[in-house]
Amino acid sequence: MSAIKSLIILLLMLCASIVTGCIHAADGAIDKQCSSLVTTFFRLPMKEQIAQFDKRDLKDQYTLLICGNQAIHPPALYLTHHLAKRGQIAAVFLKGELSAAKDDLTIRDIVMVFTEMSRQHTYDVAGDTALLAAIDSRVRTMKDSEWKSFVTQRAAEIRSNH
Repeated sequence: MSAIKSLIILLLMLCASIVTGCIHAADGAIDKQCSSLVTTFFRLPMKEQIAQFDKRDLKDQYTLLICGNQAIHPPALYLTHHLAKRGQIAAVFLKGELSAAKDDLTIRDIVMVFTEMSRQHTYDVAGDTALLAAIDSRVRTMKDSEWKSFVTQRAAEIRSNH
């Protein structure tokens, strides 16, 4: 009986580590917020997620974007489109987040919003030379060659939209 209890406890611990292991954002500060969002916001139907997302302030939207792309599988890529709608207000905020980003995935996610802004014409990303220089600078710090190539392609797309 004791062996069965031990096996059950081991299995429960393994299951818990698998579940919580999937809840991880590259940014440690945001990572703490992601675990609660996984069981609340991201359990809602997509239509309700979008409605709530659009009502939140910019900082919350950014947190949801990062959690949705880095801690949820499949990723909540649709949030990129909605954050990009905020145009210049979001661009100013995201410039600061880009300069503070310390990991490849966060750089990728921020540049994806800038790419979507360029596609939607909600902000003239290509015309913002300081922003393009910041993107280029952050790309040079990226370690993962595949993500670096992906983000480099997004930057090229932004430049081609000018």
